[in-house]
Amino acid sequence: MNRYFKTFSNCILVKGYNRSTINDVQRNKIYIIPNDIYYVIEKLNKKIPISDVLKEYDEEEKTIIKEAIEFMVEEEYGFYCDYEEYDLFTSLNTTYSKPHLIDNIIIEFGRFDFKKLQKLRILVEELKVRSVSFVFYFSITENEINEINEMFKYTTLENFEIYTRYDSIYKNTFFENIERWKSKIEKIVIFNSPEKITISYEKYLCNVYMILKDYDNFDFCGSINSSHFDVNKDKVLESINFNSCLNKKLAIDREGNIKNCPVMRPIFGNIRNISEIKDIVKSRSFKKLWKIKKDEISICKDCEFRHVCTDCRVYIEDTEDLYSKPSKCGYNPYTNEWG
Repeated sequence: MNRYFKTFSNCILVKGYNRSTINDVQRNKIYIIPNDIYYVIEKLNKKIPISDVLKEYDEEEKTIIKEAIEFMVEEEYGFYCDYEEYDLFTSLNTTYSKPHLIDNIIIEFGRFDFKKLQKLRILVEELKVRSVSFVFYFSITENEINEINEMFKYTTLENFEIYTRYDSIYKNTFFENIERWKSKIEKIVIFNSPEKITISYEKYLCNVYMILKDYDNFDFCGSINSSHFDVNKDKVLESINFNSCLNKKLAIDREGNIKNCPVMRPIFGNIRNISEIKDIVKSRSFKKLWKIKKDEISICKDCEFRHVCTDCRVYIEDTEDLYSKPSKCGYNPYTNEWG
């Protein structure tokens, strides 16, 4: 009886120039494999018996392939089955669709602006927004956090993040009331901190990160490194189909201008004229960058990590080419080295 091998549907293979990866979107794991093994798995995933695939290789190569398959079975990246069982295990649907006009918003504040927050709340409800990142270039108080929390408690928001400048009030005692005001807060990042600290509140699904870097504007964005890799199913499927940073994103800068990203130049409107924004986000010009996929970007398309990292269309190596590699990425897929 012929023996077959098939990868689990949650394990997505991504071929790079020199090596490939298995992206396990269920366990949020990534595993690097040689391209030769990638080609073997591709054949096996086409319902070709293991014995038929092995015929193409010499004895030494057969041993390596058998060990690789056995390792993948042990690590639960794939499984053995017979011919009749093979088609019972369907492949993962890699299409990506979200019901929201806008999935997430980044909004900048130079001061606490209650009217701007009220406008944002209307916008969140109008567009059915799932997530918001609040960027405050000053020290926000607990009362102000409470105001935000109350304002967005009964909206479509699933979660939001807060970025704020360090203040001496941000001691452990400040966060002791987190149960009271956590609600939808997923993450708090405190920049310009005198020390680097992570405070985890697992019970409330919220982490507080105190970081050393200081920010006066959004120029810090666009950096790509392995610590930012995300093997989450939604993020991987989004990257396969759309731009992994700008798809369904809306940015509002300090002046209330509507953009694709806070540091991008094109301005499409202003939050003051909120009635126009629904038409803006449906426009072809606003959605122009949403479909630039990693598989189309120079150099990125040869990278084995392309579907677990984010993208940047602002800081790119060739400003005349929209499909140019992000300039803040130091990885070289042709040498497999970080610069």
